[in-house]
Amino acid sequence: MSDESEILATYEDTLLKCIELFDENKGDFEHMWNSFIWRERRAIYRKKKRLYYYEVPESSSDNDDDDFSSFFNKVHAEFNTEELALGKKKADQRMLIDSLLNGADESTTAIVETFLAHPKPTATAIAKELGVHHSKVIRALNRLAGKFSTKQFGDYHDYLIAL
Repeated sequence: MSDESEILATYEDTLLKCIELFDENKGDFEHMWNSFIWRERRAIYRKKKRLYYYEVPESSSDNDDDDFSSFFNKVHAEFNTEELALGKKKADQRMLIDSLLNGADESTTAIVETFLAHPKPTATAIAKELGVHHSKVIRALNRLAGKFSTKQFGDYHDYLIAL
């Protein structure tokens, strides 16, 4: 992904940095040199990978369409549509929760925040964590469910995600 001049410049800069930082009492120069080179090569690779992900490289050859299609296929293979859909659904869920919590009291807000952060959110587990009775948790969640309007938010199945 890099050209010869960039690689040569990186090696030279790394050599100068190693010479400057090397201390004979602390270790081996060759080991230090290899570890610095490895880090710099990794940084170049990451930078170029990120660059090629967002930009289309210009080509001076006659087969521009082939270059673009191969690049597009590479970018498309790295692009995960399932992750994007999952992120969109989670964002929709957050907007729904925020709108349902609009005007709610502090205890309901605490119950919902605990519910979202808990690994196994059951009414009993949330009640134990907050130090309240489990029926209070159930009533608060039922009040929020009562605020849900299919006319405003659509079908509730659209907000369900299989994790």
